[in-house]
Amino acid sequence: MILVFAPWSFIFGVIGIAMLGFIVWVIWKCKWKELAFLYDATEFFTYRAYGTGGLANRWKNVVKRLETANEEEYKLAVLEVDAMLEETLKRMGFVGDTVADRLQKVSTGIITNLSEIRQANAIRNNIVHDPNYRLTLSEARRVIEVYETAFKGLDLIS
Repeated sequence: MILVFAPWSFIFGVIGIAMLGFIVWVIWKCKWKELAFLYDATEFFTYRAYGTGGLANRWKNVVKRLETANEEEYKLAVLEVDAMLEETLKRMGFVGDTVADRLQKVSTGIITNLSEIRQANAIRNNIVHDPNYRLTLSEARRVIEVYETAFKGLDLIS
């Protein structure tokens, strides 16, 4: 018995092998497989969500800014902590152009001190839009404590 090797089967075999090779190459080059393992391992060993380590370091910088005797540093601390909240809300999936827009979509079940956060965000807006706005150390500490309560409630800082 003689096997006839049709040219079509050869062509489709080559195309199939090429497609399989392409799929293997894409999986090899994509970072999702590495990141999926990295995320799980990091969360398992640190007991906190992946990506919160950077927030903890930024939080330390915010606290250091309050230790200075400079009003500009107090303002920068408030701006930085509000930016941290904005990034957190984005990562949680809340949409909006500003932090205030995103906060409208958040419930008190997620952030327990939501009304205080809104007031703190209003102070941040005053800092940004009014160059003559005066921020005292006690007011800056109060605002930072409001954000700290929210971040601790979200398990972002300890």
